[in-house]
Amino acid sequence: MSDPEEIAKEEAILEEISDSHIYVPDQMFKVAHRYFTRYRRVGLMTDLDKAISMATKAIDLTPEMPLSDLSKKTGLSSHLQEAIRYGREALDTTGENHPERANRLANLGGRYGDLFWGTKEKEHLDAAIVHLESALNSPNAYDDTRIRAGKQLVQYYAAVPDCDKAYNAVKTAMDLVPNLIAQTTSNADKQDALVQVYGLSSDAAAVALSANKGALSALRFLEQGRGMMAASVEESRMESLDLRAEHPELAERLNRLQGQINSFGAIGSSSDEIHGPLLSDGHANVSHDPDELRGLLDEIRQKPGFKDFLSAPSESSIKDAAIPGAIVVINVSEFRRDAILVEHNKIHSMPLPQLMTQDIRSNTQQAHTSSPKILEWLWHTIAEPVLGAIAINGVSSEERLPRIWWIPTGLLSIDPLHAADQHYKGSRNTVIDRAMSSYSSSIRAIIRTRGRAGLNPVPLGNERAVLVSMERTPGYSTVLSAGKEIAQLRPIC
Repeated sequence: MSDPEEIAKEEAILEEISDSHIYVPDQMFKVAHRYFTRYRRVGLMTDLDKAISMATKAIDLTPEMPLSDLSKKTGLSSHLQEAIRYGREALDTTGENHPERANRLANLGGRYGDLFWGTKEKEHLDAAIVHLESALNSPNAYDDTRIRAGKQLVQYYAAVPDCDKAYNAVKTAMDLVPNLIAQTTSNADKQDALVQVYGLSSDAAAVALSANKGALSALRFLEQGRGMMAASVEESRMESLDLRAEHPELAERLNRLQGQINSFGAIGSSSDEIHGPLLSDGHANVSHDPDELRGLLDEIRQKPGFKDFLSAPSESSIKDAAIPGAIVVINVSEFRRDAILVEHNKIHSMPLPQLMTQDIRSNTQQAHTSSPKILEWLWHTIAEPVLGAIAINGVSSEERLPRIWWIPTGLLSIDPLHAADQHYKGSRNTVIDRAMSSYSSSIRAIIRTRGRAGLNPVPLGNERAVLVSMERTPGYSTVLSAGKEIAQLRPIC
């Protein structure tokens, strides 16, 4: 039977198998093997790419269980070794200066990493780290590929463990995030790029604290990543409009570079496919210099009023944002949980040892996140220690309560921190009794909103409250008492 017939046969079998069938990964590897066999015989790079892509999908679909058990059922260990062989072959055919080389280094490192999680063999861990470090530090690579490599390296350095190397890796990756965002012009491209850094900023902040780099370093990672994810599409548009108004020539150069990058696909898919067409020398047809964009962004940030252009706010800007009241960022990572506290004169952090990842998952999966049990859990694990750390220790006798801005991350973003309390009759251990709470997606968003509206903190005076009842919220249970609560509050607001 010829190669095309063998490939067609295995692909037909794969089509017939249900997506949930246990043998789908195994059949995918059979298809991958057929493509690899034809590649070795004919030499078509497209066959090698398809072999790697199919093998990668097969590994991703394999159920999570100990490798020793899994090998007996699906032969995963041998499949991983086969995928590694494909990856080595692809790497050998990719030139040293080719921008796709880093992508293939990252893919190969990921396969060694998959092998390590099952075998726990140090040689597999070392191989994963070596290949991912090479991808991360490849100057000719696409930024999204380098960020992906850095994101994976954090996990493997945590397994060593080596906090300093994990910090260096994550800092290199996070420093690329503003450039990645600047390379895109359409909202869809920005959102695709931001998906790639999801979760990285929280892990980066945790690593910074573990490596004793300080609360400011951790906070800047969060602002570089999570803050830009929450508001980059709107804020980058506003910042670009500001740049065009004050420095039209710089805005035009930035727009031109963004257009070139989008035309030639510099924001890749981080897959095993080649980014764009190849020239005869094996290099991708890319007509822009990545350093040109980085240099232009540095030039823009030298201009008055643009020092934070498409990047995290400066230390002074962050502290100024806390003049009206403290800002509390709750960072949740698999590595650790912390509160990063911003006051007008200092930025500091405190660990939250009672806040456990498994509790966060179980409590946020419940339909009623405002149940007494969850509100008390929020009080003991987060609110009480945080309020004590920023000297809000009791019920205020002043007419105006101190302000506090909450910036929760991850699954905590849906929890009502403002309503946390120790739930028993007569208790004054409540956030509502001690502070006036607000929420934000990032400190960057706070700064931008105030700057746009020209707002300054003023006494309450004759200000009126806007009360809105939400009896029905899509996806949540009906709150029948919402209207009655508004009626009771109206006379005192």
